[in-house]
Amino acid sequence: MYIRNTALSALFKLMIIGFVAYGLVSGLGGSAAGLRYFTIQSNILVGLVTLYLLVELIWFRRPDGTTQRVSAYLRGLTMLSVSVTGIVFNVILAPLIDEPLGFSSVVLHTIVPAGFVLDWLLFARKGSFRFPDIAVWVVPALAYLVITLTVATWDGFYPYPFMDAAEIGYGMVTVNALILLVGFSVLGVVYVAVDKLLARRATASVAAGAGTAAAPRARG
Repeated sequence: MYIRNTALSALFKLMIIGFVAYGLVSGLGGSAAGLRYFTIQSNILVGLVTLYLLVELIWFRRPDGTTQRVSAYLRGLTMLSVSVTGIVFNVILAPLIDEPLGFSSVVLHTIVPAGFVLDWLLFARKGSFRFPDIAVWVVPALAYLVITLTVATWDGFYPYPFMDAAEIGYGMVTVNALILLVGFSVLGVVYVAVDKLLARRATASVAAGAGTAAAPRARG
């Protein structure tokens, strides 16, 4: 089941967009170099896709099949990208940082990822995700890796230690990329499985409610 309150859903999406805007403005600090980080790019993706979902919510009260598929692709790939941002930072990178994290970092790495996933859990109709969709969901991460490594051959800037080919070599970078790709895929499988499970539960709940309502009429 999901919450079918348009006003509440719109308010929640506006809150996510607000956090994204705050995190990006504070995190970048006017420097374009920050755009090279996957954290920044995945948060920009969250802002744009959430805006799209907000417009869809307001203007398309009864979306057709094509609109639903586009929304499922956009929500899925964005949710996967920003979830990996949050997980990698909080599990792998944050423990290596000695100084206290600024609030903008908490927003970009924790609040926005959790908020976008929560928006899906609370307000999205379930049953739209499909396992083949995962092949599309990982495209932003793969594109980011290829483009970043290509640009880094010119200026020598590698945003993350695990992709620093100058330091660890392209062989180790490839191994790290494959590990991350597997992680992306596994998380994608989890999201699709949860989506299908929640959809089945919602269908069963509706069927049970209809059966209960029909029982008194049958006795009468």
